[in-house]
Amino acid sequence: MKFTLKAEGIGYNEATKSTNTMEFEGECLGDITRDIATFLRGAGFFLDGLEVISEDSCEDRLMEEENEEQNEEI
Repeated sequence: MKFTLKAEGIGYNEATKSTNTMEFEGECLGDITRDIATFLRGAGFFLDGLEVISEDSCEDRLMEEENEEQNEEI
């Protein structure tokens, strides 16, 4: 999946405007959450952390799919 995050805001005075944009790709919730946290910090938010409570073994699933693709090539 491809993600595009964009934050627009007004600086300390109304004459300045800032835009933060971040694009990334991710398949696993843990990776996506990490990238979103990075974006939020870049936009000026302070986080103690984001925690993924339930990960669906995405890394294992991706490895299985990769192995299946390699086996099909043989």
